[in-house]
Amino acid sequence: PDSSEGGSGPTAETENRNTGNRIRNRDSPASRFSVYFCNTSRSRPDPRDKKRHDNGQPPQHTTKTVRDPAPQNHKPEREEMTLDEFLQYAQQRKPFEEPEMLRLMNEMSDEARRITCRLNAEYHTPDEIRALLSELFGRRVDPSLRVFPPFYTDFGKNIHLGREVFINACCHFQDHGGVTIGDGCQIGHDVVFATLDHLIDPARRKTTCPAPIVLGRNVWVGAHATILKGVTIGDNAIVAAGAVVTKDVPADTIVGGVPARIIRRIGDRE
Repeated sequence: PDSSEGGSGPTAETENRNTGNRIRNRDSPASRFSVYFCNTSRSRPDPRDKKRHDNGQPPQHTTKTVRDPAPQNHKPEREEMTLDEFLQYAQQRKPFEEPEMLRLMNEMSDEARRITCRLNAEYHTPDEIRALLSELFGRRVDPSLRVFPPFYTDFGKNIHLGREVFINACCHFQDHGGVTIGDGCQIGHDVVFATLDHLIDPARRKTTCPAPIVLGRNVWVGAHATILKGVTIGDNAIVAAGAVVTKDVPADTIVGGVPARIIRRIGDRE
């Protein structure tokens, strides 16, 4: 407390001492940090504020949103493809490359394997076999159809069988491109119908391309034969056991070998 007359204010000595303390505190590291922090954290004025002020508008602080540039050559994917759209596309014999096609193929493969596992896992009566095949094909099969399991397919929705058809055990149907078997055909065991092949270009080797297989009426295909995509076999023809058929077979002929060639015409003398 001040002992001078008539007042309680600080003496000259006290004021000088406080002033010195303020000077020393201002030069301390903590004080310098505080001053620097306050100066650097102060927001800079928007140069547009002056113009707003001249127009009688209050200054505004805006934030500019930076958007990512749109990807170049972006091709939006379709969410899904229907089975009918897939089958129509397969008729064009173009490669299966689009993501929605591959997704549908995977889904159909899973469904086909679930059904064929049930078909092949235990004994079924002929009527039960036809019921399971109807579920697999997505349509009712003819009551005259006879199939000896096991029966294999990785698609199942593009198989078309006529009346009085017999299919022996262990046949494989790769039917994405379509397999049509006419009335009265007899298919030996372990026959392969392959409607897909892979592209020759190594860069696109994983891509598959479809084409249909068509058998006319009363065709007999021997055991272990392989029918490749795009082949049409005429009425009453015979494919010898173990043959690999890469080209169309005329009606009323017998073919055999690898690749299959005409051996003779039916009705000619041996």
